[in-house]
Amino acid sequence: MSGLSRRSLFYGGAAIAASAGLKSSLVWSADAAKAATAPGAKEEIFLGANEYPDGPGEAARRAVAAIIPKGGRYLDSLTVDLVKLFASKLGVAPDHVTAYAGSFMPLNWTSLAFTSPTAGLVAADPTFTVGVRRAQLIGTPLHLSPLRSDYTHDTEALTREAHEKKAGLLYICNPNNPTGTVTSRADIEAVIRNKPKDTVVVVDEAYIDFTDERSVVDLVASGADVVVLRSFSKIHGLAGLRLGFAIARPDLLARLNRFGHSPLPVTAVTAGIASLEDTALVPTRKAATARSRADLVAWLKNKGYTTSPSDASFFLIDVKRPGNDFVTAFKSRGIHVGRVWQPYATAFRVTLGTPAELAVFKQAFTSIEQELKSVPVQSAHVIGDDHSEWGHVC
Repeated sequence: MSGLSRRSLFYGGAAIAASAGLKSSLVWSADAAKAATAPGAKEEIFLGANEYPDGPGEAARRAVAAIIPKGGRYLDSLTVDLVKLFASKLGVAPDHVTAYAGSFMPLNWTSLAFTSPTAGLVAADPTFTVGVRRAQLIGTPLHLSPLRSDYTHDTEALTREAHEKKAGLLYICNPNNPTGTVTSRADIEAVIRNKPKDTVVVVDEAYIDFTDERSVVDLVASGADVVVLRSFSKIHGLAGLRLGFAIARPDLLARLNRFGHSPLPVTAVTAGIASLEDTALVPTRKAATARSRADLVAWLKNKGYTTSPSDASFFLIDVKRPGNDFVTAFKSRGIHVGRVWQPYATAFRVTLGTPAELAVFKQAFTSIEQELKSVPVQSAHVIGDDHSEWGHVC
């Protein structure tokens, strides 16, 4: 029996068996929601970790409910099915794809596999810092290059640094975190074409599905020295379930997997399969995110605030005073926004939430704005070091 037909047969029987459990879980969720909004209960809003606010899609939720009775098994065959399905959608061979419990593990493994005390890491500043922090722990020389004035990666500077510093790894997050800004496919191709011979380029495409930019995953199939990372924590809404991928030549994946691997949670695997098969999910969520982003950016612009040019589900807001003033004030109101990065100490990152959450955000923003008018502006600073996002999976 083929993997896909086996999966279909399993889902058919398990979905029927689990229907009562799904119904009761939905009732429990409704009761929990009522309790959370009862008089005196404080409902917090989370706009700081780049999660998708609606969580898994409906198909993924049903798949998770259906698989729970089989949760006592490893079910590795389902992971094989997932990898084959994802590889077919990417246009690469299955042996060019490895699935992980989120993208945290492959981010760490790329730093361990391709850097050393004599083979440095080159990256933008600011960018997502999990791999950077791992490299620091093993004594890797770090070479961080400022973003361009338009918030894109300065790919010429990154390439030059890679040559001058004999880099083992050149990391590009595209769209970049925390700015949400896209660096063009042409610029990334130029990096891969002009890099030093022994440098591996890691392109982190955690947010690529929010954009119209073309992925570089096809360069993997052409044999390039590139590792592409994907995460289902974002547009697929599986942040808590944990599912991510590394896409690369088999010899590069082998270098990553020397550092370990483990069976994936069957809930994440089945949710991933269902999400991939739900062809309406990504375009629907991409469009909804674009509408929310445009609305909030326009609202902020009308109030005199600028934002980083973003194609993702988050962006930086320059509040023209220490960004931590706003972060702290939001937190006191039960609203958790992103932190502050150097060299943008007068800005903080916000993740797009549901329309209702963003309405609360706007009200709080206006209130904080008035509250801080009477507070003297101190020198902008960042709490913690430039890379304090040590292991957060956002």
